[in-house]
Amino acid sequence: MSVIPLLEDLEYAKFDRYIADEIMFGDHIDPYTRIAELRARSPVIEGDCGKLMGLPGEPSFVVLSDKKVG
Repeated sequence: MSVIPLLEDLEYAKFDRYIADEIMFGDHIDPYTRIAELRARSPVIEGDCGKLMGLPGEPSFVVLSDKKVG
């Protein structure tokens, strides 16, 4: 029987989560207003989440609500 090695702590002292947030999400301070607009159109929308939010991306499907899917 093999023993699974313990995970290393992945803490990176130079990582700045606030800069990472700006890089990933841009200057979208309130994405929830746009999400609510999209959800009002349909619970599932064809398109890339980033692109729907005004960021570049490839087409896919975004599930905005699971209440009407199924």
